[in-house]
Amino acid sequence: MTLPILSLGYGPLHDKKILQDAMLEPENLPQLWSKGRQLVIPTNAGWTEVATGSGAGAMAIFQLYTATGATNSSTDMYRVNVSALGVAGTGYGIINWAKKHIFIFRVWRATTSATTIGRVQLKNAATIGAMGEKGIGIRVDNFAIVGESYGASLGTQATGITMVTGEDNKVVIIHDPDVPKIEWWVDGVLKATETTSAKIPQALTAVQGTFVVSIEKGAVADTPGFLIEFPLIWQSE
Repeated sequence: MTLPILSLGYGPLHDKKILQDAMLEPENLPQLWSKGRQLVIPTNAGWTEVATGSGAGAMAIFQLYTATGATNSSTDMYRVNVSALGVAGTGYGIINWAKKHIFIFRVWRATTSATTIGRVQLKNAATIGAMGEKGIGIRVDNFAIVGESYGASLGTQATGITMVTGEDNKVVIIHDPDVPKIEWWVDGVLKATETTSAKIPQALTAVQGTFVVSIEKGAVADTPGFLIEFPLIWQSE
């Protein structure tokens, strides 16, 4: 019996590009999808925005935009509770970090600002800033993409990628707790790896999981912007 190839929901051409970025061989995709669950995350509804100062963003189809505005030390954060990544009887809103995850999205920055940090995080907390609970994601220091993770302590891995204003980059994070290992792929190339066990989430914790996108800056009048596009999460069964 031939298993069907499941759609990611963006149309055949964009589906194919996402899967190529994830370094997943097409002949293995039916088996991959049949052995896990996929969450295509909407960006135009359901998020809660928390902003300070002149921070203000926008939800739109296919992208979520955050911006600080000109006021010093402003921040902007969007967060949404995750679902369907937990265990029956424990709570579907809890992320089971004992499972393998593939986290895919595009990221975009505009307006240079040396004190600005943008973040995309899947974690056991609903707050802005560096991870202090289990999670995986990236931070963007001005335009430099850095891998970020937390198991029992914070881990960061430089990717060597400097973004270009107004251009997006494709990010694929592969979290494998069985090794344990986290890989950060940028534009189809492996750029960073975390292998320190304490910096990799590996077990279920009874805490609501949250998808957080944020931007923050220091005491400057710069007006940086940060957005993500096409977020997708896959979890093994």
